[in-house]
Amino acid sequence: MDPTSKEKAHRIVSQYLGPDDEIDGQVGWGTDGIVYSTTRESAIKYFWRDASFGYELEVYLRLRECDVSSVCGHVIPTLLGWNDRHRFIEISYVQPPFVLDFAKCRLDFPIDFPDEALALEEERLQELFDDHWPVAERIRSELRRRWGIYYYDMKLDNIKFAAGE
Repeated sequence: MDPTSKEKAHRIVSQYLGPDDEIDGQVGWGTDGIVYSTTRESAIKYFWRDASFGYELEVYLRLRECDVSSVCGHVIPTLLGWNDRHRFIEISYVQPPFVLDFAKCRLDFPIDFPDEALALEEERLQELFDDHWPVAERIRSELRRRWGIYYYDMKLDNIKFAAGE
């Protein structure tokens, strides 16, 4: 991650929070952006690219429109606010079990991957989620079937299970 980008993200999020609230810590980062926790018990995700911001915001707006707060017993953060110009969203802070990170999702139509690639990915996911695979697969299926959300970033940090589950 470019230190200049990280500094810019920190500055923009701090300005958004204003004088009464502040960044509590960094809770995540990756190819899509950086995520901060705040003293008002929310998370703010700053996106590196317009496309990632757009995909994630579209999903959160769809979830809000459909009044979705969980899927298969996993909480979905609530969209609290966003800024188009500076490419960030504010969401409620959630504890496991949860589903999050929708920057690689698509609405209503899947990405056209070759069948062979899809089969390999399915094998990888079954191995990754192990005993949790049936629930993880059901989450992905429900997102698609009920709300038209094609979820492509399935990993243990994004679909988190309760401790001991």
